[in-house]
Amino acid sequence: MSKHTPTPWRLNRPADDILSSVRTENNQFCIALGTSHEDAELIVRSVNCHAELVDFLKDRLEVMTFPEDVENRLIDLLARARGEA
Repeated sequence: MSKHTPTPWRLNRPADDILSSVRTENNQFCIALGTSHEDAELIVRSVNCHAELVDFLKDRLEVMTFPEDVENRLIDLLARARGEA
């Protein structure tokens, strides 16, 4: 899997209200042409907290005990979040 653009991302709101773009420290790129700004904001929030949520879930799975069905679901979700499933 290729690496994604480093976080944090920040959403730019252009005057034309058509193109949502993201700015990082090094560059700027389009995430959604014609996508609503609300959807673009959701994408940026999700990307910015993704790694932290994945790490937290991984840590909890290592130190906590869950019912088997819950643990299996969490393991599956963690794999999907990492792009492994």
